[in-house]
Amino acid sequence: MPWKIEGLYQDLVDAFGEGSSHRVLEAAGHLLHFAIDATIPFNATVDRDGTEQGNVVLGKFKPGDRYFEHQNLRRRFCDELIRRNRQRYKSEILLGRDDIEGIANPRERSFAVLTRALESLDAIIEADQRIIVDLNVIDADDFGEVQQRYYDQMDERCGEVCVERLTAAVRFGASLIVGAWKEAGSPRLDEIAKRVETRALASRGPDPERGKPAAPAPAAGSEVVGSRNSDVYHRPDCEWAKKISPKNLVKFKSAKDAVSEGRRACNGCNPGS
Repeated sequence: MPWKIEGLYQDLVDAFGEGSSHRVLEAAGHLLHFAIDATIPFNATVDRDGTEQGNVVLGKFKPGDRYFEHQNLRRRFCDELIRRNRQRYKSEILLGRDDIEGIANPRERSFAVLTRALESLDAIIEADQRIIVDLNVIDADDFGEVQQRYYDQMDERCGEVCVERLTAAVRFGASLIVGAWKEAGSPRLDEIAKRVETRALASRGPDPERGKPAAPAPAAGSEVVGSRNSDVYHRPDCEWAKKISPKNLVKFKSAKDAVSEGRRACNGCNPGS
């Protein structure tokens, strides 16, 4: 992974140097993906889901299955625990400009980030094992009866670890981008941003909807949808909703239900509130 990050970092340096808005966005996206991976404790070990340490595996489930997000420790910690507490965890990520520094050697920093991530793993494994035993969980049916208690206790034991890992991901990703920008000579970002906007408008072509009134809000109680990877909710027929993969699609009986989970309305489809 460190060598992959080093290569993607150089791609971003080159993109900044060329002033190519498309390449900057593409390279930054790829780099951030691996930067986040480097901060996940399970990615610093061959035991990527905790099974070799004896942590309970509820089975092998497919996306959309009831227990897919709970099937092993990696899913429980990296996906479901964060999803259930994402608004509070997000509010606890406190970073300022001084926390973001340019990275001169991305490969060495990647090794340091992976090592720091690994230091968190024992506490996560131990907490999961202890809670599973205390709640007498043997299989998926047992877990289904106590899952709220499980995640409450995991939050109590490992919530700070989650926030620390999320903070590390933001800091590492942002520092890589700043470092690449500086290495490219600190090009003017407003010029790159203009190219992004110009490219987007050109790709859309004439807008036949321009000048038309906004779509009316749906009737109260109408179903809305969202993505597990976003805090926005949409009408089911929204162009952005149609791009959500089935495994990440979340449905709500009403906009009120979506808002109660901390989501905000899409600005494009006016799903109501």
